[in-house]
Amino acid sequence: MQDSSFLHRRFVIAFICIPLLIIFGSYRFIFNNISYDTNKIIDVENKVRLSLPNDIKIATTRYENYTTSYVKIINDDESKVFQKEIENNQLWKNELSSKLNGLLPLFVQTETSKFDHFLVYNVINNEYNNYPTDGKYELIFIAYDYDLNRLLILDDYKVNIN
Repeated sequence: MQDSSFLHRRFVIAFICIPLLIIFGSYRFIFNNISYDTNKIIDVENKVRLSLPNDIKIATTRYENYTTSYVKIINDDESKVFQKEIENNQLWKNELSSKLNGLLPLFVQTETSKFDHFLVYNVINNEYNNYPTDGKYELIFIAYDYDLNRLLILDDYKVNIN
């Protein structure tokens, strides 16, 4: 009698757990909005007209209003060259103004404290690091972390300022 109730409990647990495992295990395949295409960095380079590292690993996620990419520079020599470019280029800022930070999505705003250098490019006005006036804009935000040799890129970000 005890063996049958033991098997019955296991059957019930399996009946509950197996569908959950199937659903959550296939989530990545059903809702696949993550790309690992390194050509994304070339697209961003062309838009902002700056050189970015090419020996990278990248994960890009497409959201409704923007795209975010986390980029890891995997070559130490290329990372050092990129760091020198940042130091010599006045477009890269050590701090992000609170006005520009306020334009970013909330999760990106919280991430900025982990990064050392920033660049905001207004595609519509062809301007760097300026808070736009009223209107509709497309912004590209790039942040660089010296310690981890990584970039955070916010692309195709549409902003409507009233």
